[in-house]
Amino acid sequence: MPPAKKQKTGSESSAVTAPAEEHGSSSSNPRKNDKEQTSVPSDSSSKDVTPKFDNKDYICIPWPGPDYEAENNEKGDDALDEEEVEEAYGKQFEEAKEKKLFLDLASKHPEWKWLIEFNKEVKKPKTRSLHHLWAIMSSMGHWLAFHDLMELINSDDGTTIQELIQVIGHAFLTVLAALDDAGELKQDSAFLDLTLVMSIYLEIAHDLPDYGIEGEDIVWAREVVAYFRKAKLDPKNGVAGTAKLLETCSAFEGPMRHFKKTVNNPWGFTTFWSGFANIIGGGGRRGGNQFDITKMSRSKRAGYAFDGKDPLEDVSQDDLKNNRIMITTMY
Repeated sequence: MPPAKKQKTGSESSAVTAPAEEHGSSSSNPRKNDKEQTSVPSDSSSKDVTPKFDNKDYICIPWPGPDYEAENNEKGDDALDEEEVEEAYGKQFEEAKEKKLFLDLASKHPEWKWLIEFNKEVKKPKTRSLHHLWAIMSSMGHWLAFHDLMELINSDDGTTIQELIQVIGHAFLTVLAALDDAGELKQDSAFLDLTLVMSIYLEIAHDLPDYGIEGEDIVWAREVVAYFRKAKLDPKNGVAGTAKLLETCSAFEGPMRHFKKTVNNPWGFTTFWSGFANIIGGGGRRGGNQFDITKMSRSKRAGYAFDGKDPLEDVSQDDLKNNRIMITTMY
């Protein structure tokens, strides 16, 4: 990921747990248990050209540009210059597109490591299956790693973002623990993107100190490294530079913040979530539109404004009611 200016976000930290146990590593192809190819309707006359997926199928996605650049940078003297890497990336993207690789079933492209689980269970709010949880964590990892982290950092005050990073990290550890308990933390896991997603979270943790988030807020990555090594996963199946990420994140110093460990809560997710919920407003209330100014009355918006004027006075009530408005930030 590109370097960013260091931006300190909050107070010093302290806590109380021991470093992760490290395990030896080896290499293997995590795709060897790929599923039988699922048939896809081939009727070209149909208007619906979206492939039909099984409940836990994986689909191919584009190779993220930042990772392509990072892999190029690792080539040293053989690395392409900026214009050349842009041209090369565009070429491989078009070639993959011509092969109809994107959104196609991963079982048809065993050589392609950029995939994500397409899981209908995510749409079921009460579902708590491993595939449901993994689909959420993997999708969030992709979004965080390959977008500008500054967008996340600037989304709230420093203390709140630090708490949010703790929630994300410990949520991921909780899912990894569940995979371990289910016997799926291994080279031939049914979760085909296990290596890729674990390396993505290491990438995120590795970049966070550039934004002033460090110490106890990122030591959860040290535990991700321990799980990675326990599973004996191959770094080559992760993002560019995974081997270096493993070394860097395993050396993160400092204890983890104290939490109460239970069978169903091995990494204290509920503890970290409660801490975050208590500071996000509304007494930890989630959802709703109580902070959506487009849903407020004009008088209420004016009452909150510093100048006592409705900031949306030029927007018609009809546009507000029908969500025909896009609010952007000017830099």
